[in-house]
Amino acid sequence: MDISLSKTKILRHLGYKNQVIDEDLENLIVKTIEKVKQIVNPRHTFKIFDITLMEQGVKIEKCGLKLQGRGIVNHLKSSKKCVILAATLGVEIDFALRGLQITNMTQAVIFNACADEYIEQVCNYVESEIKALGYSMTSRYSPGYEDFSIENQRVILTLIDAQKIGLEINEYCLLTPQKSVTAIIGLK
Repeated sequence: MDISLSKTKILRHLGYKNQVIDEDLENLIVKTIEKVKQIVNPRHTFKIFDITLMEQGVKIEKCGLKLQGRGIVNHLKSSKKCVILAATLGVEIDFALRGLQITNMTQAVIFNACADEYIEQVCNYVESEIKALGYSMTSRYSPGYEDFSIENQRVILTLIDAQKIGLEINEYCLLTPQKSVTAIIGLK
């Protein structure tokens, strides 16, 4: 998986909007991008499912599980199938970020922005794999959007056996490792 990180997008994650940055900050970003690339252990998985739309949710066929929420119904309204995906950068990123938060908070903030951009690019890579199968797709839709409860994470992790890529969920339905994503994409 060949991932490149854009300084412009990382600056956007940091809240910059076309401001001029000094050479020290630019060098720190470049250095941090390289550090993130050395540490990441990106993994992903996805499965395609037939779906039935219901008034308050989406039924995943052949397993009978249901994802609750009107937002997900609206998102998948023109789809007969969906792909459920999970991606992670691995626990190594979490450990490195925690260490930086203790030793160098400035670099920790930049490291976090680089990791955010990296997981976004991993998700884009997964989307390109799905498109290569010949599908037209909706955008990604994740638990926590609109009324699509974060508790749907439990169903998603079960459906795609996300433990095989190292994903777990805590009692608050948050993913670990921290730099991980689950999402649903409608397929047409």
